[in-house]
Amino acid sequence: MTPSQAPAPGAAPDPPDAPWPVRATDVRQWAYCPRVVYYTTVVPVPRAVTFKMEYGTEAQAAVEALEVRRKLRRYRLDAGERHFRVRLESGRLGLSGEIDLLITTPEEAVPVEFKHTERPVGKNHRAQVAVYALLAEEHTGLPARRGFICRLPSGRLQQVACDADERRQALEIAAQVRAMITQESRPHPTGVRARCTDCEFRRYCADVE
Repeated sequence: MTPSQAPAPGAAPDPPDAPWPVRATDVRQWAYCPRVVYYTTVVPVPRAVTFKMEYGTEAQAAVEALEVRRKLRRYRLDAGERHFRVRLESGRLGLSGEIDLLITTPEEAVPVEFKHTERPVGKNHRAQVAVYALLAEEHTGLPARRGFICRLPSGRLQQVACDADERRQALEIAAQVRAMITQESRPHPTGVRARCTDCEFRRYCADVE
């Protein structure tokens, strides 16, 4: 545990039976296709580094350099502090993750996730941002009512709500991930077969036509 993740002075320690943390990325992947989480956690399989992965890392670094020069008005904020690549973990929530950008003001905390895509924001991305909102709220003590998806390389923003329903769904997904890993049981694949076409794990799913 890093100093930034340590409990606040006087805070009660997590109970012995607190759930072990599920990563925000696993929550996102589960909402997209549960088997991705299975193949990366329970039975890790060889995974090639794709051009998209490499390009996304380079594009994110470029956006970070540009981000510090941009005005916060694009986030509908007059002022605030930017914190890049913030690693957080909560034993109480059973969640962990690294927030690409966390903006804090005296009134709120705003998580921002960088995504190398121009596609519409889906349920999986909203669940990931909801996890970040829960973690940021616990870590900062500030409300995190909203977050943003920043598309790369354009830098276009889309605001997403971090309301009670989104948080509940994210926690439910985390519980499902935790149960799958504990039981080491292979889940059903996504019902959206179009996602299987270019999936890097497609060859491991012999039951998917």
